[in-house]
Amino acid sequence: MPPVSDTTATAASTAATSAASTAASTAASTAADDPNARAQARVARIHDRLLAETARLDPPALAFFCAGPVRRQLAAAAEVLHPVAAHFAETRLLVQALGIGRRTLDRMVDTLAATGDPASAAAAGRAVAMALDAHLAVERTLLLPALTDLPGTDLPALVDAWESRLGARR
Repeated sequence: MPPVSDTTATAASTAATSAASTAASTAASTAADDPNARAQARVARIHDRLLAETARLDPPALAFFCAGPVRRQLAAAAEVLHPVAAHFAETRLLVQALGIGRRTLDRMVDTLAATGDPASAAAAGRAVAMALDAHLAVERTLLLPALTDLPGTDLPALVDAWESRLGARR
C-alpha cells in the first residue's frame, strides 16, 4: 500500500468533515421543516422556562410559582394532550403514569406551601423541582413522540390548543 501524503490525508479529512457538516445541516433543516419537530420544540421551550424559573426561586416564591404557572401547565397537558393519548392502547399506561406524576406533584406543592421551617422548605423545593423535571421529561421524550405516531393525531394542532389553554389560564 503506498504511503498517504499529508495533502491526501488533509483532503480526506476535509471531505469527511464537509460530509458530516452537510449531513448535520440537512438534519437540522429537515427538523426545521417538520411541523411535529417544531411543535415539540415549542413545548420544550415552555418546559425549559418553567424549569429555569423553579431553579432560581427560593422556597416561598417557588411554592407560589408552583401553585400558579406549574399547576396550569400540568392541568393544560392533562386536559389537552393526555386525553388524546389515552384513547390508544399503546399510550394508555403512559397517560396513567403521567396522571400519577401530576397528582404526586400536586401533593408535593401542597407540602412545600405548608412547610414552615427554612431547611424543610428548601428540601421540599428541591424535591418539587426534581419531580417536575422528571415529569416534563416524560412528556417531552415519550408522550409527544408517541402522539406524532398515533393515527389521526395532529401534534401541531394539539400544541396550539395546549398553548391556548395555558394562555387562557394566566
